[in-house]
Amino acid sequence: MFGWITAKRAGALIGLLMTPMVHGDSSVLSFPGDLEASWRISENGVIHHTPEAMEMPVVVVGEQQTIGSERAYILIQEPYHQVKAVVSEALKDRVTLVEKQLLLSTIEVPWRQVMLSRRPQQMTELAGNEPTLAQAVRNGALMPEESDWRQRHAVANLQVSSEALATLPELRNLYTRAESSRQWQEGWRNQYDIEQTVVVFDATSLFGTESTIIDIHRRHSFPNPARKVILAADGVPTHLSQSLVPGEMFMAVVSALDQALPGVERRISTDPSAWEAGRHLLPSRPQPDLRFGDDTQSELTPDIFTLTSDDALDPQALQVMADGSLAIGVQRSAHVNGTHEWITEVWRLLPEQSSLSVLWQGWEGADPMLVNEEANTLWFRGRPFGESDWQLYRYQTSQTVAEPQPVSLTVDTSGLGGILRGQLDGQGHPRFYSYNVGRLYRYRHEEHGQWHYRAVEVPRAALFSQPLRPVRWMGEPLWVEDLYGLAELDAESGRVVRVIQAPQRYGDFPHQGQPATPDLRDHPASWEPIGSARGQWATSGFLLHLESGGKRVAGMHVFDTDKGSYLYSAVLDGQDHVYAAAASPDGRWLVMAAADQLQLREARTGRTPIALQVPAQEKVRALAFSADSHDLYALTFSTVLHWRLPSP
Repeated sequence: MFGWITAKRAGALIGLLMTPMVHGDSSVLSFPGDLEASWRISENGVIHHTPEAMEMPVVVVGEQQTIGSERAYILIQEPYHQVKAVVSEALKDRVTLVEKQLLLSTIEVPWRQVMLSRRPQQMTELAGNEPTLAQAVRNGALMPEESDWRQRHAVANLQVSSEALATLPELRNLYTRAESSRQWQEGWRNQYDIEQTVVVFDATSLFGTESTIIDIHRRHSFPNPARKVILAADGVPTHLSQSLVPGEMFMAVVSALDQALPGVERRISTDPSAWEAGRHLLPSRPQPDLRFGDDTQSELTPDIFTLTSDDALDPQALQVMADGSLAIGVQRSAHVNGTHEWITEVWRLLPEQSSLSVLWQGWEGADPMLVNEEANTLWFRGRPFGESDWQLYRYQTSQTVAEPQPVSLTVDTSGLGGILRGQLDGQGHPRFYSYNVGRLYRYRHEEHGQWHYRAVEVPRAALFSQPLRPVRWMGEPLWVEDLYGLAELDAESGRVVRVIQAPQRYGDFPHQGQPATPDLRDHPASWEPIGSARGQWATSGFLLHLESGGKRVAGMHVFDTDKGSYLYSAVLDGQDHVYAAAASPDGRWLVMAAADQLQLREARTGRTPIALQVPAQEKVRALAFSADSHDLYALTFSTVLHWRLPSP
């Protein structure tokens, strides 16, 4: 009697529920499709330490399982009153079912989700954000495909209260439910607690056809025999408990159904969510194509230039100028007015001549530094000695020091000190951003030696829980990184022009079951996104945990900004962080660094034809290419490394 039994089970039916969500369609999705599965009765499917007096035959769903299933719901395509009569007769010596009618809006959460998932129009109404999303598209905060993506997420993950459900007329109807719940104790000291429940309810409103759910389960609890007094403080539980499906009662019902209702469609599942149609309504996203560096054809050894200072030194930023000099932003220890302080300096270094001069000194700033396309002008922000306000500084290769450039942002702001980042626009003027890129400041004109800027609001910033982050590159388009992926903004209006959806950027990969973080809580890695307007590509960082290898991998997803598509994912081998990255001016190269590892890739193909050696114990802090893209420099704590790259 207690062998393997083949039955209809819905535990893996999700793949068959592919009916699309069509707004305005009020139809209810059909009875779940059919799929064969195995379940059996086990004589010993209880957890270890269960007292012999409490061991009993239990139902085990799935061939790989050994412990009894906590629940095994039977869904049968037959009217409730007929099924209830069969169950009552089969268990007449064990239970008495008490019938009552309840509002559909009060049905238990798992079944509530099943019901809603099969009513796309009602789910859309309850989500209630379609007008808001439509307005966001009109305002230039979202693209239409993002609006649909967000709406589908909201609907597929909808969880609502009974009060919200009661606002829908159909869910103010009643459904019929019969239940028997019995509790008792066993053992010579009544130390074993047992609760047995049998539920039969009308599921017609859930599945759109006459159908009934049967739920038989038992929960037992008993003192933990492994617990000793000496372990009481170690968190060892006093009792063990387990929910089970009692085999004899379950088989009695199944046999009665087979006899009374032969050939009727029947499904079995351990979890109501298996019958949720909404699971396949979740929008997909690109799958990461992880590329490790494995096709190196040659190896380059760097020239090494040592940085020396009598004071403690912390190099921060690096740029390469057209005359071959390097602009280096550093923080160093110094005595100011008799007090030991940290100050910021911008150095001009001619490596081949071992010539070093200071272009600027101040309290803080010079990170980042921006250089124009011709590499003859350097821009940075800084707070000079004796001043509380930040200033914009410009250095040209024909000068000996950096000079301030007066600016007017024309709106209430904390000034340049409240600006997080900046980049150069298509005319080579610095363009500034607020912290979350909710506002950008665009150069308008020069008057009496002062540069005037116009503030442009970015509607998109209000639609994301995490700040937008500007992609570091040079040119008129403005790309930002956000929770969706990458978005191109019109710098004149702040409106979104187009978007590129990113693959998974955080968490376990490959993710089993539901898509990872389907509720917009996914986030990019902490390292700065970069790109090349000339090469027409941009990046977004990722940090994934490979389930197969048990390790974390870090790198950059690479996107084609011309076609608006995902290309591949560049993995920085053996690292779980990207400390520095840079794009070559000609758009050919993407370079990433972490600690003492450096990786150079052909940005659009993902190839790594060249290996760049980094001396032992050196930690790369910043990277920069020469204007002709033939030279790459890396800044470490005490050196500058230089590689001469091959021509295409």
